[in-house]
Amino acid sequence: MAFVYSRGPREGQSPLLKKGCMLDDIRWIDDLSYKGYAQFQNLFPKEAALDLLRWAQDLKEKEFFRQAEVGKGIRKQTIEELRSDEIYWVEDWSGEVFVPYRDVLLKIQEKLRRDLFLPVKRFEGHIAHYEAGSFYVRHVDRHKVQPHRLISSVLYLSDLLEGEGGELILYPLGKEPVVIRPHLGNVVLFQSQIPHEVKATKKSRWSLTSWFRDDVL
Repeated sequence: MAFVYSRGPREGQSPLLKKGCMLDDIRWIDDLSYKGYAQFQNLFPKEAALDLLRWAQDLKEKEFFRQAEVGKGIRKQTIEELRSDEIYWVEDWSGEVFVPYRDVLLKIQEKLRRDLFLPVKRFEGHIAHYEAGSFYVRHVDRHKVQPHRLISSVLYLSDLLEGEGGELILYPLGKEPVVIRPHLGNVVLFQSQIPHEVKATKKSRWSLTSWFRDDVL
């Protein structure tokens, strides 16, 4: 289900965090609980998303992005047959370009704790860039090597049209696959144990992927 704002923000308030914003709509909690995922249409302002995109593109030009790996700790390795994206981990969410989305994640974290009673303690995230031809095969975010991720989220920083690839495919247990096409400013949340993949893209694809975790640093 896609959600839209039902009313405009009061002067001086963020439309993302004001009382009555789409994050206060209980339907997404129901979707996440019963369907395993929830989608938000235009949750994040496009100009703020473009600021993040421009910042990320600048970092890429300065060669701060690294080839994504699979596994954890000493088991980490680059396997391009499994995933071929490149990533930049967010170490400091207090940076000016990250603060608007950090506040959104904090709001979601609060709702996950209060309305779904999930023991979420923190979140982590990275910016992912898929060059044309890049993909990520079917996998899960929560498993025995990475047991602390409870909910996954994706903020899209670019648009991909039909036929351009790059779709996120969710495979909820016992249900039909869910196809989600990237759209600037849209956000999707899903249970981290749900298998999913990113189809090969035919053009540059950018996103900020985050995970809500039940452990502490």
